[in-house]
Order: sequence, then structure tokens, then C-alpha cells
Amino acid sequence: MEQLGLDPAQMKALSNTMQKEAGSIEASSGTVDCKLRATWWQGNDQKQFVGQWDGQHRKALRSAAD
Repeated sequence: MEQLGLDPAQMKALSNTMQKEAGSIEASSGTVDCKLRATWWQGNDQKQFVGQWDGQHRKALRSAAD
């Protein structure tokens, strides 16, 4: 017999896993941001990387965690 729909217990487990992993992504983003700000680095590469981090990468991680 073909099954239609979802298994509520499996869906709850999936939801819990996704929430936990979203928290891990958010925490990792914060850790990288803190380390980046605390690292001594000057020059054009630093400006370019920080600009990309602030403008794209950090936002993409936070969006993935939402």
C-alpha cells in the first residue's frame, strides 16, 4: 500500500535537527565575525575580505539559519 503524507514523529525529529543546526550556523557566524575583528590585518585584501564578509557571507549564513 502506498503511503501518503508524513510521519509526525519523523517530522518533529527533522524539525528539531534543523533548529539545532540553525543555531550552530548562527554561532559559527558569530565566532568567525569575532575572530575576524580581533585579527590584526591591514591592506587591500583585508578591506576586500571584510567587505565581502559583511556584505555577503555573514548575511548568507544568517539567512541559512533562519
